Amino acid sequence: MGTIFTTQWQDRPLVDLFVTIGTTMPQHEPDSLMAQVVIDIVGFLLQANGIPAGQTELPPQLAPLEEIQFTGRPAR
Repeated sequence: MGTIFTTQWQDRPLVDLFVTIGTTMPQHEPDSLMAQVVIDIVGFLLQANGIPAGQTELPPQLAPLEEIQFTGRPAR
């Protein structure tokens, strides 16, 4: 993960990551995960890549995620 992950999603709305995971996972039964499971995976990936948590929980709906821009790892 790390650099590859942040480069892939840099400057894209979080909804893109949510939709990609939701429609491609799991490998042998794509598009079978509930929205809450997908957003939990998104949250895990963000946390694992050092992205700080926001003030509210990520919503498992498309419209609000369209408003959240992925900006990658914060400058240190």
